[in-house]
Amino acid sequence: MTIQVYREKESGSLTSNRVPYFIYEDDPALTLSRVDAVVAGELQALADAGIGVTTYEDTQESNRVWRFVAIYSETRPGKLTLQPVGAGGIQIGFNYQAQAESIYYSKNTIIKGGAQAGNAPNFGGLVGVKGGIGGYGIRATGVQVVPRVTNWVRYIVVGGTITPAYEAQIGDVMGHVNSIEYRGKEAGTLRFVSCQSTIRSDADTEITFGFDYRPVVQGYTLGAIVANLTIPSHLGHDVLWTYDEERVADANEDNGGGGFVPRVSVLGIQPVYYYIERVFEFSDFAAELGI
Repeated sequence: MTIQVYREKESGSLTSNRVPYFIYEDDPALTLSRVDAVVAGELQALADAGIGVTTYEDTQESNRVWRFVAIYSETRPGKLTLQPVGAGGIQIGFNYQAQAESIYYSKNTIIKGGAQAGNAPNFGGLVGVKGGIGGYGIRATGVQVVPRVTNWVRYIVVGGTITPAYEAQIGDVMGHVNSIEYRGKEAGTLRFVSCQSTIRSDADTEITFGFDYRPVVQGYTLGAIVANLTIPSHLGHDVLWTYDEERVADANEDNGGGGFVPRVSVLGIQPVYYYIERVFEFSDFAAELGI
């Protein structure tokens, strides 16, 4: 009769690992000598796989079934150890991505204005301020900024590795905007938003740099209920927001000055002032990224 061998799930501890087997045959005369032959074959298979068995146990469960457990104390090669990669040692990979965020404070207000020149109030660097009726109920809601990748650069590090210092430098520049012209794009229009490295071989590493390009915004007129706002040109990554108030019908607007009319009819949201804010750090990408 043919002997059948069933290998069970391997188990281990801090000092040893155990590989259990069940050896089964329909013939009731499954002898120890026949079991030993099977065990010898399994031990050789483990040795061929790089597992040095230190000892084993065998137990007769019945006339037809024996249990065999191979025990080894050495760690399997490569399971818990790290081998140097090429001549340069271990290579470091990374993946950085600028996240969508709500911005509540600016680094600098570039310009502000409104229907009445020079009267735009100073909100102390707050961004996205909203007002209620006639300026009452002021609250800061912030401005949502969602990065995107529109341009990317692929660079191959040939025969070298990425140092921890360079990776840290990448993290420090993530989310910054170009302070001077970079790869044909005007200052203030290119934001560094993603960077990923891929180990191509033992010696080469590929790095992909992702940028969010937003061109210079040309001046335009923003329509409003009472008076239009003229928005000047500004850099692509400067944030534009308007201070809005609720515009309601009052005695003059609703009745031509004749009698008191309660303020119950909301005409709409009135943009009163505009603000152009600088909210990101600026960096010289050629110097900081080295490409």
